[in-house]
Amino acid sequence: MARFFPSLCRAAGLPSDGGCWRSSLAAFGREPLGSFLFLLVLVQVFFIPFPGPTAVSETAFYLSAALFAYGLARGRLRLTGLGRPLIVPLFVFFLWGLVSLCGALNPSNSIHDLYAHWLKYLFFFILTVNLVRSEGEITAVLAAVVISTVLYSLWEVIQYYVVMGNPLWRKLNYALPKEIPPNVTAVITVFGFLVGLRLAATFEDLRLKWAVYAGCLVMLATTLLTQSRSGVLALLTGLIVLFGRSKKALLAVVLVVTIAYLAVPARFSPAGIMEKLKWDDRVQIWLAYLEIIKDHPVKGVGFGMQSLYNDEFLKVYNERVPARYRAENVYYAPHNIFVDTATRTGVVGLGIFIWFLCYVFYLNARRLGGEKGPAAGRGARALSAALAALLIQGCFENTAHGPPLAILFVIAALTVSVGNLQDVEGTTLVKGLKFC
Repeated sequence: MARFFPSLCRAAGLPSDGGCWRSSLAAFGREPLGSFLFLLVLVQVFFIPFPGPTAVSETAFYLSAALFAYGLARGRLRLTGLGRPLIVPLFVFFLWGLVSLCGALNPSNSIHDLYAHWLKYLFFFILTVNLVRSEGEITAVLAAVVISTVLYSLWEVIQYYVVMGNPLWRKLNYALPKEIPPNVTAVITVFGFLVGLRLAATFEDLRLKWAVYAGCLVMLATTLLTQSRSGVLALLTGLIVLFGRSKKALLAVVLVVTIAYLAVPARFSPAGIMEKLKWDDRVQIWLAYLEIIKDHPVKGVGFGMQSLYNDEFLKVYNERVPARYRAENVYYAPHNIFVDTATRTGVVGLGIFIWFLCYVFYLNARRLGGEKGPAAGRGARALSAALAALLIQGCFENTAHGPPLAILFVIAALTVSVGNLQDVEGTTLVKGLKFC
């Protein structure tokens, strides 16, 4: 494996001689505290696909928070920025979450979730934009995403199909009490797949390049095994954005559609998709939650997700839906990130959230126009593809918490980091995104 290290070092912007790893601190221009904090960022990114607040990821978070505060207080770290301009809508949304506590259905849970599912990610965002400042560091973050997603994919596939002996035609983890359901698994693997395409093109060494492409095949296969229609749609959208007007986009789309159809024709055939659109129970769920929004239009029911874990409360609003479109059962989540946000924080919170998303797209679109140079422009295309795919899935799945929300904050943080890059031709980022 040692022969692979020089290529990996060059791709990350480090010296490629035998002292690659020993000289990495100097190459990143940091003292040990800054480099250790950067390592903790990578640990947090690595554990995004894995369910639950594992001891390692939680330790990494709280340790990084303590060391970051210590470094700032002692003058050993310099705050290079709060992630402007994206920090503004993110912080305003947090403040509105505090306002929505007044009249929340479950105030204690709302306080908990506002901390666990927004404030912690907000700190992660600030930490990342201050520590990920170069193309080599961006490459390292993307590598952490790809490696963790490939390992997660292999674990899920081997456990379900090899160890448990399920046939390949059966939906991955179907009917199992998994913390991450199959459709959310597709959110993780689609993001990893798009990031993997960018990372593979970064490496000049063919062995590393094809190793990452092999990982992309694992993530693509896992996405298809989830049989998630939203996952395939997001994948196609991401490929179109990533490759732009290139013929590679058309080829990639045709290839993915063909593989999906051959794998599960009943779900991915045109007739199957049209039938699902006609009778999708998500429409029934959305209509019930729209009734909740009508009664709580400004502040919502509170940020806490368990605010909606009340059968009697949900039945009242489900009964308001016309009988033709009424669901037989109540659902604790709306399966749509925009409906979810409006239900929990009102139309004001939804407006702030859309403001944030539009700002991310705007920043990346501006760089595509060449204002920041080719390096930032090509990085912006990859991030735009990832965000477009995430939002496509967010329209049909529960993505307002957990790994999908963490992925959204990673995209936002890297958007700021890419925008801060110096426009130097021939750098890792330029080499990594020449297929745009």
